[in-house]
Amino acid sequence: MPKSRITSASAISKIQAGEEQWKILRGLAIYRLFLVVLLLMLIATKTAPGFLSQLNPQQVMPTAAICAAGAIALYFILNARLGGFFLQTGIQFLADLTSVLLLLYVSGGISSGVGLLLIAPTVGYALVLPTRLAILIGAISTLALFSEELYRQLKVGFDSGVFTQTGFLGAILLATALSTNKLAIRARRSEARAERFGSQLIDLTRINDTIVEHMRTGVIVVDNHRQIRLINQTAQQLLGVKRNLTNDALGEVSIELDQALTLWKRQRPPMQDIITIKTKQVLPRFREIATATAGISSNQSHIILLENVERVREEAQRIKLAALGRLSAGIAHEIRNPLAAISSAGELLGEDFTENVEASKLLDVINRQTRRIDKIVNDVLALSRPSEPASGEVELSTWMPQAVEQYQETHPGKVRIISFDGPPVIVRFSGAHLQQVLFNLWNNAFEHGGEDLTVYAKWTVDDARQVQLKVSDYGAGIPEQIRETLFEPFFTTATNGTGLGLYLAREMCENNNARLELYTEDPEGTHFLIRFSRPVEGV
Repeated sequence: MPKSRITSASAISKIQAGEEQWKILRGLAIYRLFLVVLLLMLIATKTAPGFLSQLNPQQVMPTAAICAAGAIALYFILNARLGGFFLQTGIQFLADLTSVLLLLYVSGGISSGVGLLLIAPTVGYALVLPTRLAILIGAISTLALFSEELYRQLKVGFDSGVFTQTGFLGAILLATALSTNKLAIRARRSEARAERFGSQLIDLTRINDTIVEHMRTGVIVVDNHRQIRLINQTAQQLLGVKRNLTNDALGEVSIELDQALTLWKRQRPPMQDIITIKTKQVLPRFREIATATAGISSNQSHIILLENVERVREEAQRIKLAALGRLSAGIAHEIRNPLAAISSAGELLGEDFTENVEASKLLDVINRQTRRIDKIVNDVLALSRPSEPASGEVELSTWMPQAVEQYQETHPGKVRIISFDGPPVIVRFSGAHLQQVLFNLWNNAFEHGGEDLTVYAKWTVDDARQVQLKVSDYGAGIPEQIRETLFEPFFTTATNGTGLGLYLAREMCENNNARLELYTEDPEGTHFLIRFSRPVEGV
């Protein structure tokens, strides 16, 4: 757990503990007022207990009135929180102790039972004070009781039995203060531990919710009534619904999924059939969740995992292509040495048959096809090399003219018109990789559209500072039936093509955190779009 989270939770805990302490003091103040008012009412209505009715009202009434005035004053001082918590606690304790001692004195001493009124305040103060102060309060109360009895005995006569009662009451106060304080400390520790565990549980729940929400697998949890209790964003996308589906019935959201769950519950082992939900093919997997309600075990809740079949197929295709790449690399290595020998032999034979026209044509075919095979081998080897994350920055407005010039130099004697336009902007992309990607796109455009074609390279920046580079030509375009296989390796419509140019271009874009795709919104011509996924900076 982060340190800042612990610090914050600790601070909140201290604030809450302080409020609880003030509440206990306020409760003692209300208890004090209630006792004093009750005492005054009993005396005024002449229904006081025997130990009070036998005394002179002229002694009891002023004492009770003084206690009442003190209790009211202390209540308002407590609400104002003057002087801090510990000072307030000390004042309240001295007021309670003084009031009980005065009532003890005017009511006939410890035998009257008034001293028992000290137990409730002692419990309250022991709840809010540290152990040493709680014991000190019990000790001070005990000494004060002995002092009061000693003073009263000097006035009315000595009685040793009274001191025994006082000792018992003092022992009760000390034991009460100590035991209550220990229980309070243990309760506060348990509360702090529970709060800490609760905070950790909340953090774990948030982490779990975040993981589930961002999973590429759709997750749906339904209860025994098939009401949706949890659904992540991926599942909502697969179901084709944007609103929150929590508490909706599964059958109302997707009849196909509800029927698949019913079928899964009837037949075991679990089914692995693909279902179609709103034109999307989905592979559902079902699991039971053991839950307990009111102590009764229930196995009727279920978790539904939804896999996008298209994405699964893409992953399988990627794995297959990776295996194919490794296989092709091995074959390419084996072909390279005999190919070099064939090429050298062809060149040597060409020197001997310079005047033989037919032999020269045949040797030219051999050399031309040898160079084509060599290019295929080089492309396959480039495809099989491990792709490490590329790095670099390119300022398109100054880099693009140089790239076009270098492209023209690689095609001497040919006029290939490339028009480019865009604002000054920096993209995070390897310059060598971007050059190779554009060269492949431009080559495709001129080879399939003709040498007299004009190719356009235009880049724009959207509001989120994302750059899009579009390479366009207005030639014959790409037939719709081959668009799905356009980026697959070894797919080509040219007789002398390798079918690896677009595939390698897309791999380089992905290696630079970009995306190469066919732009189909414009029906005329051919358009490829490079989306630079990282934010950029203007120049």
